[in-house]
Amino acid sequence: MPRCSIVIPVFNRASLTRQCLDVLLEAPPHSAEVDIIVVDDGSSDLTPRLLVDYGDRIRVVTHETNRGFAAACNDGAAVANGDYLVFLNNDTLPRDGWLDALVRHAEAHPEAAVVGSKLLFPNDTIQHAGVVVCLDRYTRHIYAGLPGDHPAVNKTRRFRAMTGACMLVRRERFEEVGGFDAAFVNGYEDHDLCLRLGERGWETWYCHESALVHLESASREGRLEELEQVTRLFRERWAHRLEPDDFRYYAEDGLLNVGYSEAFPIAVSMSPLLAVVGDRETDRLLNTRSRQVFELLKETVRLSVRLGEAEIRTDGTADRPLSDPNRPTSERDELINLLEGDIARLRTEIEGLRAAQQEDAEATRTHERVLAEREQALESYRRLAEEHAERVRLSETQLAALQERLAAAEASTRAESILARQAEALERLEATVCRLDAFQATAREDAEARVEAAREDAEARVEAARADAEARVEAAREDAEA
Repeated sequence: MPRCSIVIPVFNRASLTRQCLDVLLEAPPHSAEVDIIVVDDGSSDLTPRLLVDYGDRIRVVTHETNRGFAAACNDGAAVANGDYLVFLNNDTLPRDGWLDALVRHAEAHPEAAVVGSKLLFPNDTIQHAGVVVCLDRYTRHIYAGLPGDHPAVNKTRRFRAMTGACMLVRRERFEEVGGFDAAFVNGYEDHDLCLRLGERGWETWYCHESALVHLESASREGRLEELEQVTRLFRERWAHRLEPDDFRYYAEDGLLNVGYSEAFPIAVSMSPLLAVVGDRETDRLLNTRSRQVFELLKETVRLSVRLGEAEIRTDGTADRPLSDPNRPTSERDELINLLEGDIARLRTEIEGLRAAQQEDAEATRTHERVLAEREQALESYRRLAEEHAERVRLSETQLAALQERLAAAEASTRAESILARQAEALERLEATVCRLDAFQATAREDAEARVEAAREDAEARVEAARADAEARVEAAREDAEA
């Protein structure tokens, strides 16, 4: 059975730490041996005392001063003995089977150096489902705010990076790259770790079967200056080396569709869950209201945490509720005043949100009409695209017929050329025959003339020979007579 060391860096927020540890200890995993290491990063509240109360169920590493997330995680990993290091925020609430799913995936994928979880806000919307590189080359959590049951966030797959709020890392891979870079103070150290591992050929995976609730806003107060510094550092190191990949996931998940044709423009459609298109008033209002609800959710989380902190603030009363009659009156009054102030602020925000509901309703109806018009326009465009495609098919058919005719014309031209050449050859042959006929006629006439001359010459010779013979006969007769 593999061994897992869960490393939890904490800085104050004792109520969150208690809540997280209680959940971990009440439901240990089935597929791994676990030891829990809490790194107290210079807490000044009741955290040290709280950790002592857990006895030998956890191990504690203590920093005298606050050194940040990266240093705390590195020091926790240094004393860990697990095959897997699981870095976990104290503002998380693991759900059943979360660690079993991470270990199961890591065991099945030996090339995976990092396996991350699905993190949810308390209202079951997505806080983390993987990290993408956007067109501006900033890394961001993909699909933050989408429903936790959306198909796009319920598929296990590879990403460039994971959040360190819940991250399983193979121990040998972690040590291979020297752990987290402490130059990043409370920001981007998790993304930097994953990217450095990726450069060495190791994989980073998102495992949707591992789910936790993440009270993200509860641990992010007073961090603006730090965040700006680490953002600059991250961009100096990585911005020129990263290629955007967010639109690849949008298209893969069917939230962004692009239709191509032979000529521009292309047809683009996207889910309203993904993006607000243009600067329409209805879209702007819906986007504004969505952000207001999101901020209200974060404020509710902060108030819940402050209530938890108030419950354990006084020494010796960590386990007593606010309504406990044994609490000192002054303490209860102090807590009540604190909570009343928080509640009053929350009520103001809620009233502001309610005041906007009527406007939202009208904006929603307008938005629905706009969406209907968009659908009609899209349908018209689809029909035009189909007609265009049909015209293209007809044009292709006509082009094919024209090409066939052209080929036939070329073949005919070649045949005519051959016939012309054959006619020229025939003419040359006829001329040759004529010359031969003339030569033959001339030769015949010459031969006849020669024959006639020879005949006449022969006749002359015969006649001469006869005359000579007759003369000789006469001479011989005369000689005989004499």
